[in-house]
Amino acid sequence: MKHQPLIKDNCYVLHQGYYNDILRLKYDDVILYPERGLTMVELRCGVKYENSVITEDPSIIAMYDRKNVWRWVKDEDYPEGEWVNPDYQTYGTSHEILMDDLLYIRSSIPLRIMDSKSVEVLKEKLRKLYE
Repeated sequence: MKHQPLIKDNCYVLHQGYYNDILRLKYDDVILYPERGLTMVELRCGVKYENSVITEDPSIIAMYDRKNVWRWVKDEDYPEGEWVNPDYQTYGTSHEILMDDLLYIRSSIPLRIMDSKSVEVLKEKLRKLYE
């Protein structure tokens, strides 16, 4: 299956360790998880990329306008799964909101500290999302 190059300056929210066809793109079309190579200062100050990015970092997601942010949704409205824009402005949005809505992480405190069952709930939600 051949994929068209992505439009530049878009942000795709995809959890690391889970597969989606977008990962078949050539690496010159997209930057995979740029947060891996950034310092804490760069993450907090914000880095804007010309190419599209695939990330799971709220610091990077918050650098993009909602029309340029895409998340994978698989539910009763999209049973086969589809990339959709969030229904709220993501540019400058707090990490807490982005983590809760786009990444399904309900607290900034590590889940294992709060309740180890929360870890299993998150893993199950992500398994269903990407299966």
